[in-house]
Amino acid sequence: MKKISMKKVIILLVSFTSISLLAREKAPGEQTSSNKINQRVLANCAAPKASKEFWVNNVRTIIFTGGDMWWDRDGNTNAYYYIPAVQNRNNGISSSFAGSIWLGGLDAGGQLKVAAMTYRQNGIDFWPGPLDTINASADPTECSKYDQVYTVSRNEVDNFVAGGPITPGILNWPGNGDVSKQQGRRIAPFIDLNSDGLYDPTGGDYPAYDIQNLAEKNELGFCKTKLFGDNTLFWIFNDKGGIHTETQGVPIGVEVRAQAFGFKTNDEINN
Repeated sequence: MKKISMKKVIILLVSFTSISLLAREKAPGEQTSSNKINQRVLANCAAPKASKEFWVNNVRTIIFTGGDMWWDRDGNTNAYYYIPAVQNRNNGISSSFAGSIWLGGLDAGGQLKVAAMTYRQNGIDFWPGPLDTINASADPTECSKYDQVYTVSRNEVDNFVAGGPITPGILNWPGNGDVSKQQGRRIAPFIDLNSDGLYDPTGGDYPAYDIQNLAEKNELGFCKTKLFGDNTLFWIFNDKGGIHTETQGVPIGVEVRAQAFGFKTNDEINN
């Protein structure tokens, strides 16, 4: 199988993936040397292991919790982005070999900070889980807790809103961070029926699809809906879980909240 080299992806990872980035800037007087940062604020998180296959209509691929995707890093065929989708991967042709988000920039002091993944041949730059919003630190326990890809479908949420059962996908949706650990109060987007800020599906809250088909827009004209497609994967990762062994770059202090989504249609979007 011909391998297509890694592409540098900045904001959108093909048409079905969206990301939210949260980063903390260096505080005035904060030390910026690589050794100081590594000793003071880097955690010792375990390497990300979890993955989830995404197979919707005529697209079959895979997502990892470490920021990389579209390749089977533990398999023999490696490439893992099949259009058209195939039952037997040995008979398929993958249109991409691998992908990941690459981030880099200069801080206020002019220091270059980088977080990027290629093929993990040297190591990793990303770990699962949210960051402390005060000092942008990671917690190894939280890294392990969030080493998973959350799944939900529009159909199960539609049924729930119509009076159906609370499915595992809805129940386990990571709506809130742990505020006692200074995590963001809202992690995964959800509809908060009583506006108390807490995700509680037993009280009717649900992952934030536009169930009413209102297509509401905010003041900038963008759709207010936070989840897209008919099937959705959601995962959270950061670049402060350890030393950047892939790029040797100084950590940024970024938290990424990502979703991959696909539509069930009978037209071109099917592909």
